[in-house]
Amino acid sequence: MSFTTYLESKLLKHVLDNVAYASPSNVYVSLWNGDPLNGGVEVTGSGYSRPTGSFTVTGSAATNNNNIEYVATGNWGLVDYVGISDAATGGNLLISTALTSSRTIINADIVRFSIGDLDVSLT
Repeated sequence: MSFTTYLESKLLKHVLDNVAYASPSNVYVSLWNGDPLNGGVEVTGSGYSRPTGSFTVTGSAATNNNNIEYVATGNWGLVDYVGISDAATGGNLLISTALTSSRTIINADIVRFSIGDLDVSLT
């Protein structure tokens, strides 16, 4: 997963310039059509909302420790990226990555990231 310029700047200022950065109390997982760092558009549609993500950090890596699920009650179109944001709506995109495989989401489809499916690492 890639950190956004927003998050990179906040972390660098926090560590190297003594500017406080308060981590969000919750993070939210979003679905995207296209790369959100290069003009992609967040999914919209009936039944779509960003669920809360919970992560366990070990060393320089983190993985989700909750099941993250979406149930489409309408057609959402192509989903090929996932993001992590600091708000349930709006807010700031913090991290994003391409999915291993893209999928067109139609009514009644379920998109699920089981525990351990989302990995974030610093290298």
